[in-house]
Amino acid sequence: MKKILLLSGAFLLSVCVAGCHKVCTCEDYGGRIHEYTVEEVDAHAHGNCSEMTEFPIPGNYSYCHW
Repeated sequence: MKKILLLSGAFLLSVCVAGCHKVCTCEDYGGRIHEYTVEEVDAHAHGNCSEMTEFPIPGNYSYCHW
């Protein structure tokens, strides 16, 4: 029983680590969705996804969120 619990826990941990990645999702005024990586948000908006509305030009997106 312990072995099953340990294997289940290891599997869930690996899925959580490998299966999740943070993406900043922005919608433009035409309804198109654009996604940016954490590195891109760090480079262009100091790590603040909501400030990506100004990238690459001011007022480019209606909203951005993680």
